[in-house]
Amino acid sequence: MSQTATSLRQQFKDSSLSTTNDALNSDNRLSLLKGIIDRFSESSRILETRYQDIVHESNALREQLRIKDEQMQRATRLTALGEAAATIAHEIRNPLGAMTLMTSLLVDDSTISTQQKKLLSQITISINRLESFVADLLQFAKGTKIKLSPLNLHKLIQRILSSHHLLQNNAITIEQHFEGLEFIQANESAIERIISNLITNAVRAMNGTGTISFSCKETADTHIAITFRDSGPGISEQLIATIFEPFVSASEGGTGLGLAIVKQLVSAHNGSIMVKNTPSAEFTILLPIQTLERK
Repeated sequence: MSQTATSLRQQFKDSSLSTTNDALNSDNRLSLLKGIIDRFSESSRILETRYQDIVHESNALREQLRIKDEQMQRATRLTALGEAAATIAHEIRNPLGAMTLMTSLLVDDSTISTQQKKLLSQITISINRLESFVADLLQFAKGTKIKLSPLNLHKLIQRILSSHHLLQNNAITIEQHFEGLEFIQANESAIERIISNLITNAVRAMNGTGTISFSCKETADTHIAITFRDSGPGISEQLIATIFEPFVSASEGGTGLGLAIVKQLVSAHNGSIMVKNTPSAEFTILLPIQTLERK
């Protein structure tokens, strides 16, 4: 009897241990399976994130290639256009010179009437307009090789504002604000052409009446910012994206080369130019500080 009880107790003990071991093994397997699932989920999440990064990088590279391709095509077109413009300009300039000479001789002729002199004056104005257009063609065609030298940017702009013929002959109010860097390394004739073209563009946009605001200051990202704003109606949304392209004009009577030359000359200074409506047109020219020297 005692042996039988002992045997039963041993069997019960062995059975309990077996059940415990089975339970532990089951828990271990569940824990292991859960760990595998967790790692799989984490790996899947990482792979998904990386996949999205690759898609984003691929799209960005594709867009950069598209922009580069457009820039190369645009450069090729502009080169061909510049060569054609130079040929046209030279062909026009010679007869214009002869016309100018002949009209000046006729104006000095004492035998012509007052009415005839008025007609000659109108012819002279038209010739001058054509000569200005030819000068723009040649400027656009010759490229943008410039030589930098020290100049007082603030005083140069003030001198242009005080002497520009369109500002003197129209009802234009000038607002000026200058701060920060005054002396810069730049090409004086190029800066003068940039400012003069912007003024001409603004006066036409305002039909000879309004306000022009100029400001110069240093920016936080090491640039000199020249901001030019007029009180005109602004630039149409159809034109604003292409306003710096040659032969694109927002005003009647414009050649469509003024702002193209502005962009060309700004780029020659390793700068950039932007335009936006506020709602009037506002141009911002940025010149990198590394091209400038403090005095």
